[in-house]
Amino acid sequence: MELNRREWLRTTALAGGFTLLNGFTSLKPLTEEEKLKFNPRKLSNPIRLSSNENPYGPSQRVRNAVKNAFNDGCRYPYEYADELAEMLAIKHRVSRDSIIITGGSTEGLKIAGITFTINGGEIIAAKPTFLAMMQYAEMWGANINWVPVDKNMGYDLQEIEKRITNKTKMVFLCNPNNPTSTLLPADALVDFLHHSKQENHSV
Repeated sequence: MELNRREWLRTTALAGGFTLLNGFTSLKPLTEEEKLKFNPRKLSNPIRLSSNENPYGPSQRVRNAVKNAFNDGCRYPYEYADELAEMLAIKHRVSRDSIIITGGSTEGLKIAGITFTINGGEIIAAKPTFLAMMQYAEMWGANINWVPVDKNMGYDLQEIEKRITNKTKMVFLCNPNNPTSTLLPADALVDFLHHSKQENHSV
């Protein structure tokens, strides 16, 4: 069966590990004024880049929102989750069915891994990378096609491209990668997606 890359992308999943495409090409250090909008505590030394943690803590606006939510902390969040999903759908201009609210990113990754690779589907992933999805998917019969990172500890996108076959159900790109802390620039990721669409791939 012959499928071009566009069709392949429609029938499989390219997981960006919750990648933010906008902004990575022009990252700048926070100014002192911007830092004051966050919790102005001293940074730990060393900063743990492998955990993708915000070293400054939540902003005042986030802390206020958490405090204001205490009164509803004794209730299940179904109603609030639905409201959040509607807001996210509008913001990102997608249908409500395209939004799933999970208890943290790991839960979302586990759901994606099971959905696309149960009973023998393949995930292509870098090595090393964040393992939650792959470990859980393997328990349900998935096969992991590991692609070692390059000499700079970054993604080898050309090798990942070569590994895609009819068995591939998902390409997992954790960005910034954990635990290497390397960042895949937005333009490189977009080029990878466009190139995958344009070339024919026998599957």
